[in-house]
Amino acid sequence: MIEEFPWSSKEDTGVDEGKEGHDTNPKTVFRFGAIDATIRTMILDNTLVYSQSDDGRPANTLRTGLRNVELVRYMLKGVEHYSGPDGAAIPLAFEERFTNNKVYKVATEHFISTLPPWLVNEMGEMLMAKITKNTELVGKLPTP
Repeated sequence: MIEEFPWSSKEDTGVDEGKEGHDTNPKTVFRFGAIDATIRTMILDNTLVYSQSDDGRPANTLRTGLRNVELVRYMLKGVEHYSGPDGAAIPLAFEERFTNNKVYKVATEHFISTLPPWLVNEMGEMLMAKITKNTELVGKLPTP
């Protein structure tokens, strides 16, 4: 099982905690946790589109944008030092989602919409590699 873990974007120009300059320009830290097998399967199944290639053979297409959003929504557990373009702090908010006879605490649609698409894609690729235990997938998964 994946323990809760901190993560920062490779594009974040902020300063790590404990280093000079952290007080004025802290790095944004997102905290992620585990998802259960049911949610993992649901996300992966819902983002796989079965189709047919030009030569008539079956072809599968991943809807990676949707997959990344859903992975972030279900696995995000906390955030530190996240702010909008105007510098105002954006608090992480949760809502309850009833799925497969269980209630899950997930990040709200509003909070997810404040994240830039490139950041959601970077998070999603990292999370996908974590849940498949394949670090070679990071940066190699197709993203829109």
